[in-house]
Parts: sequence; structure tokens; C-alpha cells
Amino acid sequence: SDADLTINPLHKGEVDLPKYICPIFSRLINYYHDESICKIMVDCVPSLPSGCQQAIMACDLAVQVLPDCMAPLARQLISHLASLHPSAVLAIPIIELASDCSSVPEFYQFFEIKHFKFVIDILASYTNVHRYNTFIVAAAFRTLMRWYTKMSDAVKPTICNYIINKIEEEAKTCLPNVINAKEHSDERQSSDSGTPTTAAFSFGSANREDMIINEDT
Repeated sequence: SDADLTINPLHKGEVDLPKYICPIFSRLINYYHDESICKIMVDCVPSLPSGCQQAIMACDLAVQVLPDCMAPLARQLISHLASLHPSAVLAIPIIELASDCSSVPEFYQFFEIKHFKFVIDILASYTNVHRYNTFIVAAAFRTLMRWYTKMSDAVKPTICNYIINKIEEEAKTCLPNVINAKEHSDERQSSDSGTPTTAAFSFGSANREDMIINEDT
């Protein structure tokens, strides 16, 4: 396309690669039930500094189509996702992947408590109402609850406290910014509703002077 022609040839491969990952992997997943393909997809998740959302989407499909192949890679995938910096671009693919994984017992059958905590770390980052819209926040909470129901009763008390602490920590990260924004808004409102401007005073003084002159004449 014309847009592709404007890209520097040296960087064209880097720009094009992510958008082809998902369709290529989708076909491979459907036609070749091979664990090595799943391994490549999982390795591609942190391939970009900000994370590769196309690889995340491909992993989501693989979890549903090839659960037995993805099961040995589940802990590695969760570790990769936990290492990514949360962002609005990754929010939906990650939450959907986490939600679908909770519905596949093969995926989390080898999880230890630390791996469940990784899942909490990933999802709790998207529960902040000051950073993400209500759809993302609601989806994150819903997926958190789904994962909680999949855990054994032995770990639920520990995980329950961990979830609460992580959500509270996430809320506190934006608290200083919210307070500063509120104070700035209050200051602006008070200045807008304060004393009249100099122009208003000048206009009023001029009218009074005209009235005095007219009375004298």
C-alpha cells in the first residue's frame, strides 16, 4: 500500500511483522497441531518493548484449540505477561486471554500459588478506574473472580488477601495525581469566581464619572 511505501525499508520488517503474526499463527494452529508453534507464539509475546498484542491474541486462540500443547508453556506465558508494562493497548487482549485460560483446566493444572499470584498481578493492574475505562475495569474484575473460583480451597484465603492488597496498591498509585488534579481544579474554579476583572472596574468607574459630569451640568 501507499502507507507501506512511505516506511523506511530498514524498519519496514519491524513494522510489518506484528500485523502478520496473528493471521499466520491462526492458520498454523488450525492446520498443524504442533507444540513448537505454540512455543514460538509464547516467545513472541515480549518480543516488542511494549508487548506484542498480536502474539497475545494468537496465544488466546492456541489455548482454546491446542490446550494440551499450551499446558507445558502456561507458566512461561504468564511470566511473560506479568513482565509487560500495563497499557490500554494491551488491556483487552490480555484480559480476554486470561479469561479464556481460566476456562481451560489443562492450562492451569500445573499452577502453584506463585503462578496464581502472577495472574492476580496481571489483572489487578487493569482495575484502576483513574487509568482505564469502565469496560476494562469491569472485565478485569470479572476475570479476577473467575480465576478465584478455579483455585483450591486451601489457597483461597491467601489469594483473597493478595487480591485485596494488590487492588488497594494499584488504587494508591494514582491517588497523588488525583489529589493534585482536584486541587488544581478547585484553584481554577476559585479564581474564575473571584473578584471582577480590571476591565470591569474601569468600566464601572467610567460610568460613575459620566454620571457626576451630567449632574454638574
